[in-house]
Amino acid sequence: MSHSNLGNFGTFIRGKGIPKGHVINGDGLPCIRYAEIYTSYDETADNLISRISEENSRDALKIGYGDIIFPTSGETAEEIGKAVAYLGSETAYAGGDTLVLRDHEQNPAYLAYALNEWQAVKQKARLATGQSVVHIYAAELGQVSIWLPPLAEQERIVEILSDADAAISTAEKQLEAFSLSQKHQHNRLIAEIADAFGTKTVSDIADISIGSSKASVLCEKGNFLVLDMGGVSEDGDLISQKFTDRNEDLLSLGDIIVPKDDIGDGLIIGKAGIVDSDNRYVLGDHVFKLSADNIHPRYLQAAINSTHFRRQVLRIATGSAQLGINQANFVKLQVAAPTDEKQHVVASIYENTKTAEKIMVDRIDTLKKQKRGLMQQLLTGKLRVPEKG
Repeated sequence: MSHSNLGNFGTFIRGKGIPKGHVINGDGLPCIRYAEIYTSYDETADNLISRISEENSRDALKIGYGDIIFPTSGETAEEIGKAVAYLGSETAYAGGDTLVLRDHEQNPAYLAYALNEWQAVKQKARLATGQSVVHIYAAELGQVSIWLPPLAEQERIVEILSDADAAISTAEKQLEAFSLSQKHQHNRLIAEIADAFGTKTVSDIADISIGSSKASVLCEKGNFLVLDMGGVSEDGDLISQKFTDRNEDLLSLGDIIVPKDDIGDGLIIGKAGIVDSDNRYVLGDHVFKLSADNIHPRYLQAAINSTHFRRQVLRIATGSAQLGINQANFVKLQVAAPTDEKQHVVASIYENTKTAEKIMVDRIDTLKKQKRGLMQQLLTGKLRVPEKG
């Protein structure tokens, strides 16, 4: 039982092949691409989400049960070299910009947990190179030192951390099911309102404006959060992490923020977030601000985020690499326009849903913090797991 560098056991092999264009829908051979390690997997993976054809698999690296896969490229030093243990029974394939550690004679899940524990993460961040794109290679990963208890204790540690993962997974599935159910209910309600009460254009119910870029006035510890294209999530939540000390384009409680541009898959374009306090947010670029005195702001958010409105947004969106919506077209879109009483009913339902979702998200965050605490104790030898008596 001691610390050991990865270079002292196992063999590193470079992944190869599998550009994005080789991933297919439907039947095929399981594979893993470097970007998916960051976005789609935790420490272990038994069912890989992507498939390639048998022909293209010949250009990729074959992997099997127990192999540890690392991405060798990433956006930040803190995330580089995240480890995933492949625990599937099928032969699979690893693509380019990955490294595979095999023949290590350790519990593969234990290795993945240990290599993602914060002390190992700090080592990888220190050993990585590059700025805009960060890299790490076999020579550097081979220097990472982890604590290696006997195999029997590794298995007991994995059992504890797997239970923690299972609790997180269950909570995430509960949140997903609840959110999907509520979304269907909201969409049905908005559709019924549109049929019963009719619609009005965006310009009929709200004043619309666009802010200016705050890129030149951002600062690390400013007093105001900037709401620009990246400030609203696909669920309509405010997620900005950009700060400024300038109060130009200050937003007010109840203002609605709608991204008018979207780099990527078009998931945020036309989604509505609501300003939840005065003197806290400023308006950035690439978004519309909607201000309305004669309509409940929470109802307006719910209506804009409904399928009824979403279909209209996607019809007017233009572009390929970056989608965009023109203000002249946006203001003509139709919003379901019920009575004040009905607006308040829908707003209350929508707000209660958001509150319930936040409670569930906070619980997931707590479970993840508990898991990180367990990892720091169990994977460093601070907390030993004796054999069950």
